[in-house]
Amino acid sequence: MRPTSHIFSMLAVLPLGLLNVSQISSAIEKNVIPEAKKSGLVGSWWMTFIEEEGPPTCALFTLGADGTLITSEHPVVTPPGAPGVIFTSSGHGVWNPIDSAEANFTYMGLGSDGEGKLFAIVTFSGSLTLDSARQSLSGEFTATIADPDGATLATFPMRTKGTRIVVASPAD
Repeated sequence: MRPTSHIFSMLAVLPLGLLNVSQISSAIEKNVIPEAKKSGLVGSWWMTFIEEEGPPTCALFTLGADGTLITSEHPVVTPPGAPGVIFTSSGHGVWNPIDSAEANFTYMGLGSDGEGKLFAIVTFSGSLTLDSARQSLSGEFTATIADPDGATLATFPMRTKGTRIVVASPAD
């Protein structure tokens, strides 16, 4: 195929891509996902996880208007029963608003040993409540650690609290 044919092929596909973008925008405008879009929980959060045993740990949460949840925690942990240090992935999941200030969530993360072998899959499920100022939240959840075959290794309750990440003013 000649180089000019590639250009014409790309130009022919471009309108299809624009059509898909307009369909997504149209779906959002029609409130296909109205509850998540209206929730005050949408945004990015600086979180602290509190376990009964052990020091508090920090994480980042992003709650998307489409009901998606992306998390990031400290990348290296040493949980009880692990063969050594475990490297963790980001978490991916979903959340479902109960009302404009409360939601349930579930997300999963992966843990690999020092040689890159999958050690565990951790599933976090719980609820979040937004404060009246809409700048802080708190919640309770359960973390379930399972081996790669799905057998539960441990389950433990946790609490969390967080503050909204906001745009910082530029320095003068």
